[in-house]
Amino acid sequence: MRLLNVSTLELEAFYGADTPKYAILSHTWGKNELTKAELEAITQHRQAQKQQLEHNQQMAMARSSQPQSSLPTISSFGTAADRNKAEAVRMMLLSSMLAAMRNGRTYTVNYGVHPHHSHSGLGHDRSRSITDGHDEPSSDYGSEDGHSQTHEHHHSHQLERRRQQEEEEEEENEFRERERLMSRYNLPMPVQQPPSGPVLPAITPHPLELKPGYTKILSAAKQALSDGIQYLWADTICIDRTNGYEISEAINAMFTWYSNAAVCYAHLEDVVFQEYKSGYRTWEHDFAESRWFTRGWTLQELVAPKKVVFFAKAWQWLGTKADSTLSKAIEKVTKIEGKVLTDPGQIFRTCIARRMAWASARKTTRPEDMAYSLMGIFGVNMPLLYGEGGENAFVRLQEEIIKSSDDHTLFAWGLVGSNGKKEDNVVPTHYDSLEEFDHDEMVGMTGILARSPADFAGMDGVVPATTTMPEGDASYKMTNKGLKIRLKLSPVNIGHVTNQKFYLGVLNCQHSEDDPSSRLGMLLTETETPNVLFRTRTKMYTWLSGTALATAEPKTIYICQNNPARLIQRDGQLDELVWIKARDLVSPGYQIVDIQARRGHWNREFSTLRATGIDISGGGKKGGAEVVVYQLAVLTFWNKHMRRAFHIRVLVDGSSRTYFVDLCQPSSQSPGQQQQQQKEEPKKERNEMEELKWLKGEAKRIWENPGQIRLISSGRGKPGELKQTKMIDIANPDTYGTGSEESNSSSGSTWGAEKLSWEVVLDQGFSSTVTFTEAWEKEYMRTVRALVEKRKDVVVLEVSSMLWEAAPVPAAPKSEAGMSNGADIAIAV
Repeated sequence: MRLLNVSTLELEAFYGADTPKYAILSHTWGKNELTKAELEAITQHRQAQKQQLEHNQQMAMARSSQPQSSLPTISSFGTAADRNKAEAVRMMLLSSMLAAMRNGRTYTVNYGVHPHHSHSGLGHDRSRSITDGHDEPSSDYGSEDGHSQTHEHHHSHQLERRRQQEEEEEEENEFRERERLMSRYNLPMPVQQPPSGPVLPAITPHPLELKPGYTKILSAAKQALSDGIQYLWADTICIDRTNGYEISEAINAMFTWYSNAAVCYAHLEDVVFQEYKSGYRTWEHDFAESRWFTRGWTLQELVAPKKVVFFAKAWQWLGTKADSTLSKAIEKVTKIEGKVLTDPGQIFRTCIARRMAWASARKTTRPEDMAYSLMGIFGVNMPLLYGEGGENAFVRLQEEIIKSSDDHTLFAWGLVGSNGKKEDNVVPTHYDSLEEFDHDEMVGMTGILARSPADFAGMDGVVPATTTMPEGDASYKMTNKGLKIRLKLSPVNIGHVTNQKFYLGVLNCQHSEDDPSSRLGMLLTETETPNVLFRTRTKMYTWLSGTALATAEPKTIYICQNNPARLIQRDGQLDELVWIKARDLVSPGYQIVDIQARRGHWNREFSTLRATGIDISGGGKKGGAEVVVYQLAVLTFWNKHMRRAFHIRVLVDGSSRTYFVDLCQPSSQSPGQQQQQQKEEPKKERNEMEELKWLKGEAKRIWENPGQIRLISSGRGKPGELKQTKMIDIANPDTYGTGSEESNSSSGSTWGAEKLSWEVVLDQGFSSTVTFTEAWEKEYMRTVRALVEKRKDVVVLEVSSMLWEAAPVPAAPKSEAGMSNGADIAIAV
């Protein structure tokens, strides 16, 4: 690993046992962080200036050892006239030297010594010392030429003194600015030269040293020095982020580096250390809301080191994670137990679900890092594949965990309700547009593994079961069919789809607040393939009591990992997601009590129905093939207070994938409606159950015997050609194509090879609306209207209603099945 020497501020590399004692800087990244390349540029800049300083010192010492050239002095002249001439020559030489220095002078930054401190020797101008020590010339020169020269010399001397004063003021201002920058960024002070030594320029700071990231590194290095630690590790400067191999190596080893560190300095830049910041708020409030506790990478920086010291923005000491007061605040914010904070060895004794819950509310800049930052916490390693996406990276992380763990809590995500709220009854979620919901979530079925740590929110109360189930097998493995595992399965009825089977797969874990004999169970849905099941999403709390466990039977099953929405659809197979928008019926008290569909999966929480396995390969082909209209689903709405019900049937043309909707009321009065006036409560409850059973029977008869519809064609598109009419059977997906459907003269016939043009003609039996009576304070009429269309790969069924006062409308004639009797529709082929 690469470490920063806090004395020289240079990076050094160490390997294995040769690694010295070091500290770690933990922080949240900002916009002006210092990188490894920038630190190396600063180091090279300082080394170059140091070499130049040494070279200048050697040259100055060499010049000082040489004999100075002999110049005429005043004492070498005898007479006053000679002395006046010598003085004039001396002043002319001095003026020339000053002019040359002003014109060709290069300014050097001297930020170590005040420019007026001439005794230090640093920054002292020798030319200035000569002029400063020169006395005013005497006015007694004895000749007219001497007087003229004296006047000119006096004027030149005043100008020179004025320039010197301006330069001194400029240097004074520069010194004050450099002194302010040194104090702000903690820049090192240069060593002063002895007064007798040569005058040398001081080291100038690199522009990158003014970055806040460099100041952060200097402050951490200063703290390490005060703690007697010679080396510091910081992710910004100790990792070459232009080298992908080095990044992968560092991330895989990062947890070990944190564990081996002597101390971790956690710098919270958004915490201001003041006794009273604003009103009643103190730094403790900012501490609990610090961004540091929301980042993915800082989780392992909190739990892995043995000692973590927290510092405020200005590097004031706040405390350690082991402090009793601070540890309680950390535990409240992070949901991490105090014993884990004080003893890092407890990390691997904590179940997987709880460790995942620690990261459930954290975020990373790159989505893949959410999984990569958790590798050390679960003791696994894997290659880094930036660009694979956060979900794929997290699935790979769980697959690596499966290879070395038999902890069932890995599969317990989402079993204790929404965000850990143990809810047995969940109110359906309503959305207004397709853009608002997650398509995969609306499908209802999902893979066995979670998509992100957020799925483990609220799982901090999940613990492994105290006793194992003798019928189960703790071992499991991932295969190409999914997760192969042996579980006890308990049949459960959670929805209204009568031809779909659901199970609760019993896991060897429980909630800490439940009875020790209870177990958590994940909701599973069967598929066409024997012993292969999908996991079903739910916001409800799914668990089994000790009594229910006694009836569950162990079985070896495969639980698919791929989301069913992403499976390859076979040619000729219809797989549709139907979104039912019926918000207008919720308030009056109508709800779906039964759904008839082929392998339909009803998600009550999101009002979606996934209909799969409908074989449409046998009909609807262009040019000579038969036209087939399939029955996609039959939905039954019921209001138990008003004792009113109606059916909605969704049809689809196999060739054009055009959807139709048909509404009707039950064909006769149910036993529950006949006994509606009875007031005995036990008898009333029994009648409700009888009526509900009768309604489901009606829906099943409609599904099994869907009846016929009439197709009307306007001919082959030629003017004046007569329309053609044809009656066809509505296909039942459960029996069509299997040879069990009843044959009649209309089914199986074709229209010929040429394409026909069709028009839609609806009769009274086939309608998108239905009207019936409701008894409130007085009798009202309710009209229910349904529309169906395909939008963005989703079949949207919108059901609306209107209540109005009017005379009852006679019911439309119905067929024996209870639906339309010979509806006229047009289908494009």
